[in-house]
Amino acid sequence: MARKKLRALQVEVTSRCTRKCAVCPQTVYGDAWLEGDLSESHWERLRADLERVEHLHLQGWGEPLLHPRIAHMARDGHAAGCKIGLTTNGDLLDGAINWIVSGAVDVLAVSLAGGETWNRRLRDGAKTDEILNTVEKLSRARKRRNKPRIHIAFLLVRENAGDLLETVRGAARAGIDRIIVNHLDYVPTEKLRELAAYTHGGVSQAAREQLDNAKRVAVELGVDLQLPFTEPQEMLTCALDPRRMASIRWDGVVAACVHLNLPIPDPIPRMTAMGPIRIRRQAFGHLDDAPLSEILSGEARREFTAPIYRRCEADDRYREWGLVGSGWGVVALADLDQAYEKLEQELAQNPFPPECRGCPKARGW
Repeated sequence: MARKKLRALQVEVTSRCTRKCAVCPQTVYGDAWLEGDLSESHWERLRADLERVEHLHLQGWGEPLLHPRIAHMARDGHAAGCKIGLTTNGDLLDGAINWIVSGAVDVLAVSLAGGETWNRRLRDGAKTDEILNTVEKLSRARKRRNKPRIHIAFLLVRENAGDLLETVRGAARAGIDRIIVNHLDYVPTEKLRELAAYTHGGVSQAAREQLDNAKRVAVELGVDLQLPFTEPQEMLTCALDPRRMASIRWDGVVAACVHLNLPIPDPIPRMTAMGPIRIRRQAFGHLDDAPLSEILSGEARREFTAPIYRRCEADDRYREWGLVGSGWGVVALADLDQAYEKLEQELAQNPFPPECRGCPKARGW
């Protein structure tokens, strides 16, 4: 594998799911969706390199608890020294509590898309209260070990910010450690793009106020609430930093991230503010052809990440100049303006890879 450890490896153990959520590409693509489970042979090839992975997240576009060997995989990853994470819709959580609290899982995230009305609408009838009751049962089962850490992954859309306050209160009652609010960041259709909370100018003022109010209550109740950006950002790299992270599809395809590793035939559709585009899949390799260490050290990954490295290096030079180059930051405003102009030029000369064009995560969403 590359010289540095991977910060995170996201492994899609299955692309199958128990639901057909309105916000999921599986529902959008219907029969074009390629369903399957990670094979034992692919797992064995992958397992040989797990000691080079810091965080192993056993979930992609499907429901990981459907895989019959998910507990076995979590234990293998734990034995290799990885921190283990899962994201689940909660449908099968009750039957998995015993092995989840046995020590192999470090972080368990449960997906919600609001209170009862919005969650049922967007999550194919899933009931928020039932999910939180199961999570509370899990929280009690872990007792004093406080492991796994329990997170709620709250999907923010245009009209459900007001539900976050009640989710914070429910999380406090259920013993949940953290709520992470995420934007809808894969939008293959105009309908889903219109559902997203962000627009070209950012999140609405009303939604911002509701998020801020939920944050105040979270502080009072001792719930760690992480809010997303509410304005577009100039990102050096996205949150799924391809220099430090990678994705493996259920059939062994290795790529930069789950957004470029969808289990659908090429090309990958993406809806942008300028209209629909199609993105060619940028695969780094396949586990059938080479071990993960070789794939991640290969030319395809180096070529893909090169502009990201150059963007980050340009920012490092700018910051170093500002702090050291002119007397620990005591510089003329004209000099600072000139340095920042140079930084902007370098970023423009080194845009995100073509496959990232129009991706919401490239703007911080």
